[in-house]
Amino acid sequence: AYGSGPAATTKSFAVTGTASTYVSTVLSSSPSVFYRMGDSTRYVMSDSSGNAGTGAYTTLAALGQVGPLASDPSPAIDVTSNGVAAGASPALPLYASPRTIEGWVDTTSNSEQFVASYGETNTTEGFDLVEEPHAVIVSGYNDDLSFTSPAAINDGNWHFITATTNGTSATVYVDGTSLGTQNFPATLNTVAAPQGLVVAMGPEDCCGYFNGDLADLAVFPAALSAATVSAQFAASGLGPASAPGSPAATAGANQATVSWTAPGTADPAVTGY
Repeated sequence: AYGSGPAATTKSFAVTGTASTYVSTVLSSSPSVFYRMGDSTRYVMSDSSGNAGTGAYTTLAALGQVGPLASDPSPAIDVTSNGVAAGASPALPLYASPRTIEGWVDTTSNSEQFVASYGETNTTEGFDLVEEPHAVIVSGYNDDLSFTSPAAINDGNWHFITATTNGTSATVYVDGTSLGTQNFPATLNTVAAPQGLVVAMGPEDCCGYFNGDLADLAVFPAALSAATVSAQFAASGLGPASAPGSPAATAGANQATVSWTAPGTADPAVTGY
């Protein structure tokens, strides 16, 4: 009521850690929105892109779950009931504009799992990212492209799913590795819709659900390159184990003895042999 008081200043300090992190790697590609889903209140789904595309969670989202990155304490959300888990109305790439949509998923469901969607429920007028046990689907609504994964995605571990498009074709990546490129039957014509971006439901807030954990959903106004997607996954600190060292085999009577040197605890991806 009486105006602002004087400012106070802390002493100088140095932040420790690596110069490049998963978050800084994502932000270097200028996302339209970047929802980390580490919020402590359901009334605000913070946009870390700097574009102020703030959203909100519904009561179906359980906040404060363990996130995918051991090097980053940001939590995730868990969705166990069918329905919209969160939504926002940010400025997103429309019509045939190039775009990328990506996020981290952790599920054991054996059915289609809608990660995020926006647009209308008319052919070519939407945009959906869907996970299946051994595939990822990219759709403009009623024109699904299915990309088969050589390994299960619904194995109860975190997986990084990315879909890029130039408006006429789409490329899908799982954990930084390409599953190939396919052409849409017709050019995308994604239009704006009142519900905006819908998390854990689709297509476009009409049907299909997600059951599991979600984190770090981002949309970019460009089709990210394979090198960029690979760099993002590498920055997460996750990935396959390093190769065993010094493999050796010794022959014996009706047998062979094999030995190797394990990468050790410095490689967190090694969980057993």
